[in-house]
Amino acid sequence: MKRDDPRALALRILEEVEGTGAFADTQLGRTLAGTRLDPRDAALLTRLVYGTIAWQLRLDWTLEHLAARPITEIDAPVVATLRLGLLQILFLERVPAHAAVNTSVDLARARAGGGAARFVNAILRRALREGERPPPDAARDPVRHLSIVWSHPLWLVESLGTELGLARTARLLEAHQQAAPTCLRINLNLESRDAALARLRALGLDVRAGRFADTAILLDSPLGRIGQGPTQRAAGFPADARASEPALRSAQSGPSEQRGTRRPGRSGPAEAEASLGVAFQSEASQLAAAALGVRPGERVADLCAAPGGKTGALACGLDSNGQLVAADLTPLAVRTMGNRLGRAPGLGLLCQDGRRPALRHEAFDAVLLDAPCTGLGTLRQHPEIRWRRQPADIERAHAIQLALLVAAADLVRPAGRLVYATCTLGRRENDDVVASFLAHDSRFVRDPIARWLPAAALSLIDPDQTLRTAPDLHGLDGFFAVRLVRRADM
Repeated sequence: MKRDDPRALALRILEEVEGTGAFADTQLGRTLAGTRLDPRDAALLTRLVYGTIAWQLRLDWTLEHLAARPITEIDAPVVATLRLGLLQILFLERVPAHAAVNTSVDLARARAGGGAARFVNAILRRALREGERPPPDAARDPVRHLSIVWSHPLWLVESLGTELGLARTARLLEAHQQAAPTCLRINLNLESRDAALARLRALGLDVRAGRFADTAILLDSPLGRIGQGPTQRAAGFPADARASEPALRSAQSGPSEQRGTRRPGRSGPAEAEASLGVAFQSEASQLAAAALGVRPGERVADLCAAPGGKTGALACGLDSNGQLVAADLTPLAVRTMGNRLGRAPGLGLLCQDGRRPALRHEAFDAVLLDAPCTGLGTLRQHPEIRWRRQPADIERAHAIQLALLVAAADLVRPAGRLVYATCTLGRRENDDVVASFLAHDSRFVRDPIARWLPAAALSLIDPDQTLRTAPDLHGLDGFFAVRLVRRADM
């Protein structure tokens, strides 16, 4: 099998994601940038990587039946090869079944020897004969049925079902298995959206206006056409690499991916951003930044700011008299932001623990706290997150988020405002954090968020003035944002 075969490359990426805690979009982007795949092979590679990760539990459900043993008793390289082969058999109609088997056997032989090759051959040929294992009975065990059918951990399905009901949960799980759009943010100070659309189309890119944010443009062209990053996604599979705001980020809790870091440098194709004059940022993320309502001349703080997407959006609202401080926990995160944002006038970068900020109290007109979270609103873009989270992560995130919010509040001047945002689902990391904060800090009250968002986004706002988005309802990442104002006399 040749070195740049998409299946061999996919296997290597899958092993890195599983074995080292790497993120799929990072590894996929690096691989595509370092190889010369034609567009069809690049698209296949993207489908293989994201599809295998997203459908992992459903694949394992069948593989354990075919192998008559738990997945944990099979060597990791063989498991990755089996998943890759079975994905092609069950989900990729354009891949001939015999090709899926033969290439998987070749990969197993090259990676783990003749015995592994014979084992993979036997399991996948049995899969051809018997097909997919039926899921658990929906009437007897509806939660486990949904867990297997839509390939999500049982604890997560139980949690979502308790909060949302099983019917809504089923729709949400299905939405997680679809491709998220690649979204660009434009600077309306420099050009209108119509002008930006015309300019990008003149470059040969397939673009359209976002639905909710007036700064959003959706990119339907492969990123490979602009010289950096993954190529076009396939319908029915999670999205390819792009700028994102996932995970229990590195903002406050230390460097370990076990607690869910956002890895600095995962900010998307920087070269493409520079060449196109846009930023890669999800539409929901753009709305969360817009909720702060930054005005010229203000002093603004962006806490937990890496990789800098929202920082760039906030900077667009300032002028040369304004000041923007972007802070994050690690030196690497801060350097990454600096590389992405450049030397924007009035921009200062700071390395700090947001629970013990080095910034002066009551110094800012506006503060954005895009808090570290479990990232469960971004499973379309980051399917591996679902396999890395446990229930305890939600409680740990809640404690960190509340501590961060308490500290952030002290930075806001009287009559100033504070936006608390996450990219996750569930009350514990969202509503409960805000409620606990307001119960203990009488200086702040909730402020109507609708007046700060585009008219097209009003349908995303709850009656309690919370911005709340979801993949199944709006086609957006799951985001939560609340706007708080400090009383002028306190």
